[in-house]
Amino acid sequence: MDILWIPLFMVLIAFLVVASVIDHRRRKQGLLALRQQGFEYIFNGKGKTYLAFNLSEATIRIGNFGTAQCMQRPVSIISHFEWKWVEQNAAKRENRFVFFLCDLDISMHEVFYSANERLAEVEWAKLQAVYNHAISYQTQVIEQMPRTDTYDLFISHASEDKEAFVRPLVNALQALGLRVWYDEFTLEIGDSLRRSIDHGLGNSRFGIVVLSPSFFAKQWTQYELDALVNRSMSGEKVVLPIWHDVQHPEVARYSHSLADKVAFSSSALSIDEMATAFLRVVQRELH
Repeated sequence: MDILWIPLFMVLIAFLVVASVIDHRRRKQGLLALRQQGFEYIFNGKGKTYLAFNLSEATIRIGNFGTAQCMQRPVSIISHFEWKWVEQNAAKRENRFVFFLCDLDISMHEVFYSANERLAEVEWAKLQAVYNHAISYQTQVIEQMPRTDTYDLFISHASEDKEAFVRPLVNALQALGLRVWYDEFTLEIGDSLRRSIDHGLGNSRFGIVVLSPSFFAKQWTQYELDALVNRSMSGEKVVLPIWHDVQHPEVARYSHSLADKVAFSSSALSIDEMATAFLRVVQRELH
């Protein structure tokens, strides 16, 4: 019986060797293709999964060399990322980078580094530098886009708040003669809040952001929430928050900088009173 096992064992070894060669070839071809397409920073560790950055376009591509499946998105789709490991004998084992994404289809992507702690450390430092550079570049490109104030106000809001609150507010603003842009700024899970704001400010004098339980349920990153305040402090363009069905402690739970910013509250002002207040803001800017 032992003799019979020898051929089977040899077949198994041969199969594993062939599979390893095929995986290595796919990996090599995949890396080459990524670099040829402008993805110069590739994080793929020791597994088949990868995440690659194209800094010139501020985009990422995530995929699997084994299946050839991939997805390309703007770098801002990354909500945050973590380095996770299992510690054994004071050494990091089973290292992996976990990327959390603002995408309904793929909310998480992992890149494995196995037991190679040193490689993971080097790649982790590199990853943070590349990500920050990509985000910075994306912001610069948007800020350099030509801007025309086609509208007085745009309103960024959660889709759940559209009918009950946003549409009546828009009607009141338009009744006062203000040009309002809001249909394109209905936010869903997976959207980029910062891109939406930058897009709106490119064509409007002011931006309104409706902060509500539904808005915060979209799980924006701290980076995107703080960007609302930073845009307000950076120059002529201003983002004006409305607190709708939320109070100071709830806003502060998500962003202290947002909570400290002067805001209109739907619990203190009626729709018409709020519209009149926004009219005064626009009139001050025009004069």
